[in-house]
Amino acid sequence: MADGTRGPGNGVTPDADVTPAAPSGRPSGRGRGDRPSGPRSAADMRSYAMDRLIESRLTPNKISMTGLVLNVAAAVLITQRLFFLAGVTFIIG
Repeated sequence: MADGTRGPGNGVTPDADVTPAAPSGRPSGRGRGDRPSGPRSAADMRSYAMDRLIESRLTPNKISMTGLVLNVAAAVLITQRLFFLAGVTFIIG
């Protein structure tokens, strides 16, 4: 077939391996990235949250240091008699 047309069975993948698209136009299966569409157990949620935390490179040490710095800032604001700002800083930290 030198003219560029394809005959039956000359495709890249066999016809049996083709998965039809969902009615909404998205591929069938998981609808949103790597999140499954059904309900999840607590263990699945914990695993998902831990994976997301690892991907974000936010470590427990960074969280603790941020809290320490904000609490010290709140203490400094209290010494300056800026109680409202100190309270907001303390709640954030």
